[in-house]
Amino acid sequence: MPTHAAAFNKSQRLLKPAEFKRVFELRQSVHNPHFGVYVAKNTTGQPRLGLVVSKKVSKKAVVRNRIKRQIREDFRLQNSSLGAHDFVIVAKAPLSAIAFDTIIPQLQPLWPRAIKRCKQ
Repeated sequence: MPTHAAAFNKSQRLLKPAEFKRVFELRQSVHNPHFGVYVAKNTTGQPRLGLVVSKKVSKKAVVRNRIKRQIREDFRLQNSSLGAHDFVIVAKAPLSAIAFDTIIPQLQPLWPRAIKRCKQ
């Protein structure tokens, strides 16, 4: 089965706790009221994504999973402009209070800001 160029496959995910820890330890981050984006350069040659959406955001797994799907979709669409960086997106508690169709517009300006912060 051929993979689409803009697909979100396993090689683009942060899976191991050590990978998350490395990104958090570098402390390169940008924030807004709904998201924290932590970023670190990687050696894989492609962007990778890790997600943290806790029960503080919503007690309902359905809501948390929908938020994660929307973040992954925005990452997939932005993929070509992100370069070789690891991103960890941390959803904050007020996120469950906003409409689902406003999640992506809240996240989109953070991608270039995070990359710029990592280059400094």
